[in-house]
Amino acid sequence: MNKLIIYGVFLSSFFFIVGNRFNNTYIYPSGILCFMYIAYTLLNLLKVGSLRVNLPKRELTLILFLITYMLFTFFIGLYIGLENKSIYKVFFDNLYIFTFILMLTTFSWTDDFSIKLSKMVSYSFIAMGLIGIFLYIKGIYGLGIRFSSPYFTVFDENTMMHYFSEVRFQSVFSQKTKYAFYCLTGMFILKTNSHLDVKIRWIGIIILAINVVLTNSIMSIGAMVVLMVTFIEYKKINKYFRYLIVLVTILGAIICSFIVFNYTADVRDLSSWGSRKYIWEGALDLLRQHPNGVIDNWYLYKINIYFQGAHNVFLNEFLDYGIIGGGLFLIIYCLIFYNLFKISKETIGFFLVTTILFMVDNILYWEIVPVFWLSYLIVKINLTNNRSHQI
Repeated sequence: MNKLIIYGVFLSSFFFIVGNRFNNTYIYPSGILCFMYIAYTLLNLLKVGSLRVNLPKRELTLILFLITYMLFTFFIGLYIGLENKSIYKVFFDNLYIFTFILMLTTFSWTDDFSIKLSKMVSYSFIAMGLIGIFLYIKGIYGLGIRFSSPYFTVFDENTMMHYFSEVRFQSVFSQKTKYAFYCLTGMFILKTNSHLDVKIRWIGIIILAINVVLTNSIMSIGAMVVLMVTFIEYKKINKYFRYLIVLVTILGAIICSFIVFNYTADVRDLSSWGSRKYIWEGALDLLRQHPNGVIDNWYLYKINIYFQGAHNVFLNEFLDYGIIGGGLFLIIYCLIFYNLFKISKETIGFFLVTTILFMVDNILYWEIVPVFWLSYLIVKINLTNNRSHQI
């Protein structure tokens, strides 16, 4: 039963992305299954009456900070988030964080189950990539799927041009950068999954890379280039070829930068980073005025009257939960990638990609919340299995 629920949580988080709006938040199947998993696990713990945690100190430190973060955001939500219903956002985020903690501490991750789960998630990424290409070919650049009427909301070229003055592909996600982050996460997970056939892994990576390009997100494409460079196994390459690869990469990056700059300059104000300079300045001013936070329901507060949210995950955390809450999140973020880096240094690419996208856009809400937290477990499974094979 426990394993079936975990399969359901991961499948509904990485593939079956359907949500219903409720009090300006969304209810996803993954959230319902997380609640079931938490209830089932806690009931079992009550029956057993004890819990033995076998984790390294660095992960125990991560869990300690996560629990502190959950409690702090909960009390902040009760204090200033009831009137505007921001407390729902706190419940939403903490539901996935608590599920992550329980999976990390209480579940017995056998090799057989871990490999099957990792394969299922990997195939989910490939399937989503194929669905994305199919939607794009059909002229569907965004597709909202719900359990209530209207069950499907289609965003075609006219809709995209009306709202954004450009065609941006977001598949079944609510934003193009979210979908790009999902695809980039999938590319890294496929690369590190040694239990999949090499051809299948690279076909999947190429499919997801095509989807990233289709999003028309310049920073996401740049992040993808960074990720692909980290995929190269330099130790297996002759040192002279290494120098050649580095030279070609640098020249290619310079040429691509000029092309992207000239293209983007025609449609956006690059001197202000697409207005992000003004947004970030306004966000910092707002933080100075409210150092304890201005928690709002999914970052809908106005900055400089004109902008919603800080277009930066880290700044949004500081704005929501103040200096203390934002500081806790920053520590947790560093601990997550420190733990992965201690398992394998190849996670540097995943860290760079995540940091780049978190710095330029606010994407850590709604459907990306479970993707972010649960990806840690899949990446850890892949890297641990890879290391055991090498030994």
